[in-house]
Amino acid sequence: MKKYGERKTQRNGNDDIDLLDIVRILWCNLGRIILMGLICSIVVLLITIFLIQPTYRARFSVYVNNRNAAGTADTLGSSDIIASQSLAKTYAKIILSRPVVEAAMERSNTNKSYDYESIKNGVSSSVEEDTQLVNVSVVMASPEDAYNLANAIAEVAPDYVAEVVEGSSMKVVTSPVLPTKQYTPRPRKNVIIAMTIGMLIMAIYIVIRNLTDNRVKSDIDLEERYGIFIIGTIPNFFEKDNSGYGRYYSQTTDKNKG
Repeated sequence: MKKYGERKTQRNGNDDIDLLDIVRILWCNLGRIILMGLICSIVVLLITIFLIQPTYRARFSVYVNNRNAAGTADTLGSSDIIASQSLAKTYAKIILSRPVVEAAMERSNTNKSYDYESIKNGVSSSVEEDTQLVNVSVVMASPEDAYNLANAIAEVAPDYVAEVVEGSSMKVVTSPVLPTKQYTPRPRKNVIIAMTIGMLIMAIYIVIRNLTDNRVKSDIDLEERYGIFIIGTIPNFFEKDNSGYGRYYSQTTDKNKG
């Protein structure tokens, strides 16, 4: 008894997790993990297709110059380039201003279907690092509306910026193109993410549940956890009807009672 108690204490004192046990647990439950991933991916795919409205994006780029296009100088110095780069962020904000967007909406006739408040979050701009380029994107529910509004902004913005910032100019580098593929949502990407997250959650749940389960379910558990070796076991006759033990035990009992 003393030896048994010492081995039990020593075994319980070690909280190390065997990596092979985790791999074995995951392998034995691989079907459940994959099933959960498939369920999550199917649910997300249905939500993406039927509940999320697709959007389309049209983009264009403009080149910013801190001097007016009608200036007399033929070349740009380093100071001009640095000044243009520092002003690019200001120009990016001006392009998104309400007067520019509303003027573009009127020119593209999108003001008949939308108002400024409904599309202002779909118009964005960004400045490429260490350059004089400003990228503008327009995201809308219709590819034609996105293209028309982006094209109108590209036409309206240079004149408006030149009026606000005197002695500056802006030229369109790349014109908008009619989008042929939806910008959001992206079904394939969403399905892959959903499957990965679903499988990961199920794997974590299975591992935690098995590692925190202290019940002894077989003689192997006794040997691995406490170092107790099983000499023999007593069969449960009531749970082995298929082998005949249960019926034999029942018949013998009935005869003894008779």
